[in-house]
Amino acid sequence: MSRAIPLFSIGCLFSSLALLAGSAFAQSAPELQSAAAPAPAYNTANEIIVNGTISQVLTHPAVGLPLGLHLMVSTPQGTVDAHLGRYLAPLAGQKGLISGATVRMIGVMMHLPAGDVFVVRTISVGGQTIVVRSTSGIPLRQFHSSTPLREAPGAPAAQKEGL
Repeated sequence: MSRAIPLFSIGCLFSSLALLAGSAFAQSAPELQSAAAPAPAYNTANEIIVNGTISQVLTHPAVGLPLGLHLMVSTPQGTVDAHLGRYLAPLAGQKGLISGATVRMIGVMMHLPAGDVFVVRTISVGGQTIVVRSTSGIPLRQFHSSTPLREAPGAPAAQKEGL
């Protein structure tokens, strides 16, 4: 019986140490999460309009950029990497998003560690306007199209002409 007590005591000691270590890691987890940089928020007040010609359609962007469909759009000021999200990628050709097409995009320029990306909310091409994101920047699974003369839902009254 004298051997059972030390084994029992050692078992309790290891169990206590495991619980203490687990609680220490659980307390440090929020600190690690708060140290990470949050994703930039989409703000319609920062929207600009970009006009240009699609020079390239990419479904696999460079490492560190948001996944999904990217259009490289040539403008008088240079090339813009326009992100349209992952849901439009299979329909890009059907919607007229091809090299050489002239586009008018409304969105927000975001500065990411991997590079600058123009996050598109609406894009006009071939006589239609496609709403890609909600006014809070959330990608839409279903796309609403209208004629380019009508404003996209939720568009701010005054927008800045950009790039």
